[in-house]
Amino acid sequence: MQDDRSRREAFFDTAAAETPYLAIETRHGELLFTRSANLRFGKQLFIRGQSKDMKFLTRAVSLLGEAGITLAGTTIVDVGANIGTTTVTALRRHGFSRAVAVEAYSENVRTLRINVAANDLNGVVDLFAVAVSDTEGQQDLFLSDVSSGEHTIDPSLPRSKQTERVTVRAVTLDGMVSRGEIDPARIGLLWIDVPRTETRALAGASALLKAGVPVVTAVRARKPYNWPDTKARLMSLLGTYTDFALLRGDAEERSTDLGCLLEGLNGNSDLLAFRRPVR
Repeated sequence: MQDDRSRREAFFDTAAAETPYLAIETRHGELLFTRSANLRFGKQLFIRGQSKDMKFLTRAVSLLGEAGITLAGTTIVDVGANIGTTTVTALRRHGFSRAVAVEAYSENVRTLRINVAANDLNGVVDLFAVAVSDTEGQQDLFLSDVSSGEHTIDPSLPRSKQTERVTVRAVTLDGMVSRGEIDPARIGLLWIDVPRTETRALAGASALLKAGVPVVTAVRARKPYNWPDTKARLMSLLGTYTDFALLRGDAEERSTDLGCLLEGLNGNSDLLAFRRPVR
């Protein structure tokens, strides 16, 4: 396995000088393209044949199924869709019938469109080239020189990690609901991965949270994030949910007490929150 990874890494490094895109076929048959300039997320996707979010999505779907929550035929809202790994996996592998993919950075949007087309999903993905926050309007998007998945509208991104900034349109999920772009009754899962601003996205999603839509959100407890404030906001925003799980690691950590679950977190993870159906 290690020899295969080393071979794929060497191939990526060589091909990056010759082509703007490389393609990966996963073990489950998804066809994914990544920019050869994407030296962290894209390179690891090419080497491993899958991304971490694809694995965590599978865990989330399994846990929700165990709780009696059926996702087949529903819509996933993918906030911070990047190049579409979560969107494509949800539709191709987990029975979702539609996806709302929201991504702010133009290069990611271009690759996302390619991946949607490559997997014959053009008719079932609604793509919005915007950022998601707790207010609507024009905002600066700070581009990371580390990874395509780490661009952020949070101005506290260290300058050492910035390459440039671009102006993007920001929306709230509540605004998308009010404009008819999202129907809470059809949403099976809200997936959020927007570095440093996940709680801002959740704060603007009151309609989906009120409807009890299951949520998976990235949580970042490492420095330089303000973890005590983030933890308090998560507990407030997700206070009506009954069950929680951290999806990273060898085994999921589960609890009905969000505060207790988050208290022991000392790194980054992905948090699943849902309301257990009343039987």
